[in-house]
Amino acid sequence: MTTLTTCPTIADAELLKSLLASAGITAFLPEELTANAAPQLVFSSGIRVQVEDEDADEARRLLATVPARLTPEKINLAEKFALFSEHWSPKIVAALNGQHVKLVKFQGEFVWHHHAHEDELFLVVRGSFRMEFRDKRVELREGELLVVPRGVEHRPVADEEVSVLLFEPAATVNTGSNPGEKTVAAPEWI
Repeated sequence: MTTLTTCPTIADAELLKSLLASAGITAFLPEELTANAAPQLVFSSGIRVQVEDEDADEARRLLATVPARLTPEKINLAEKFALFSEHWSPKIVAALNGQHVKLVKFQGEFVWHHHAHEDELFLVVRGSFRMEFRDKRVELREGELLVVPRGVEHRPVADEEVSVLLFEPAATVNTGSNPGEKTVAAPEWI
């Protein structure tokens, strides 16, 4: 067993554990500390997050992509959107309960696809786009959101650049059932 890192709170350790689980890595926390303690209780010595020895290198690589602090901090969406310009490349800005909050900019047509096991939430932060389904189109403007249920074939289309917040399970791959050149299997944390 390898100690990957220590976290100041059980909540931080549980969040890291769920992030590792989304990559197929099982993490272990000391039961004697986590069984009855409050999630936000701060441990001066930290909570050890351990992984199997054979998973240690991959877990360290993944850990390097996670923000240094997992404790609550506000996120300024405008500042985060200003950090990137590429289209169709989602960036992770937060994680909770096995879900990722992602930001993405896009323009043009995406690929037709569906997600067999995941629902997706699209919230327009700036601009507008339309979500095309095989039987209809839904126009979305700033401040509007749409949930696409699992299994429903869809593709986003934007005539001009749009900035969108996505909320979806951590394991969701952007191209779903149609992998290809626009697939981002492991989005970057920003």
